[in-house]
Amino acid sequence: MATAFKTVEPLEYYRRFLKENCRPDGRELGEFRATTVNIGKCLLGIIMGLESSLAEPDLGVLVDTKLNMSQQRTLVAKKANVILGCIRQSIASRLREVILPLCSALARPRLEYCVQLWGPQYERDMDILERVQQRAMNMMQGLEHLSYEERLQELGLLGLEKRSLRGHLINVYKYLEGGCEEDRARLYLVVPSSITTADGSALVKLGNTTVICGVKAELAAPAADSANKGYIVPNVELPSLCSTRFRSGPPGEEAQAASQFIADVIENSQIIAKEDLCIANGKLAWVLYCDIICLDYDGNILDASAFALLAALKNVQLPSVTINEETGLSEVNLKQKNPLIIRKHPVATSFAIFDDTLLIVDPTAEEEDLATGTVTIVTDDEGRLCSVHKPGGSPLTGAKLQDCITRAITRHKEVKKLIDKVIKSIKPK
Repeated sequence: MATAFKTVEPLEYYRRFLKENCRPDGRELGEFRATTVNIGKCLLGIIMGLESSLAEPDLGVLVDTKLNMSQQRTLVAKKANVILGCIRQSIASRLREVILPLCSALARPRLEYCVQLWGPQYERDMDILERVQQRAMNMMQGLEHLSYEERLQELGLLGLEKRSLRGHLINVYKYLEGGCEEDRARLYLVVPSSITTADGSALVKLGNTTVICGVKAELAAPAADSANKGYIVPNVELPSLCSTRFRSGPPGEEAQAASQFIADVIENSQIIAKEDLCIANGKLAWVLYCDIICLDYDGNILDASAFALLAALKNVQLPSVTINEETGLSEVNLKQKNPLIIRKHPVATSFAIFDDTLLIVDPTAEEEDLATGTVTIVTDDEGRLCSVHKPGGSPLTGAKLQDCITRAITRHKEVKKLIDKVIKSIKPK
């Protein structure tokens, strides 16, 4: 017996199939657009039980068919609140010196990502984001008796509406003054002494790249072939939480290369004379373990790591240690602490190379992926070249390399002024 088949349009078929199989109660699923429905989406909706949505993500920003971005603002506020909750549960201290840098480095980027596109236009959306900042300030001790506006003034912060206006004015000024050329580098943000349990530490934010360096000092016997020298042991970690490009487990190739780069910078620049770490010749010396951890990755990890190391070493305080001649044992005086002697201030400057025709200083992660090569120049206070790190890629002519060195020397002066200003503001322990 012949069977009659009826031709059904694919869109009509999937709509009928979803209605009959995914909603036994007969509720409507909503309209699907022919341009966005495909077999994969339909099967995923059947398996996972997902409902249709009128909003679509574009560059990580949720935009619906009416170009309304209220869902994006709600999602951003939710993610920022999750980060604040993690800070509250993980950090015992409620001092503003501890909570404010963490909120600025971890929660604020969530509120500012692509804000030029989805910035709040309605008062209700502004209130949602403003409550995130209010929650962050409620975590700090000593501000309970102040109003929200008074807390902002006490912390030197601006409300989100004023911050948005300030950002627009800065961008307008940059374009009018030609500040958006290829020589423009991202701004540094330095928070020294950010780890209270370390002998020295610093948190550095370079654009959206955030790293923290902690220095821990221990006593050990010097090596036989260098009886009058101590040790400096650097280590760079790129955990999976800082970017999806990294995986958990043993250190990856990029992390190992960054650790070797930092070790080369320490050795070539003589930032610290290892003889200064020796306490008793052939008997006792300091070992400085410098752990550099990336919290948020957006390119140029070498510049940020080198700067974090320098800032952390600048505020290291080591206790006074003597050798008892009678017993031969070491005696540590924790009440008397001395800073390290920093002999050089090496600063790294990285460039992205585009077919030897264009050089971009301080590249982001996206620019690094698009570039045909990278090169990092390290210079010291006297403008001398300490290191050149070029991990393959397209070749670089002598003229371009000299141009990179000249620009690196200029940037060194700017970074040196910044770190000197930050260190002077630290009160001695």
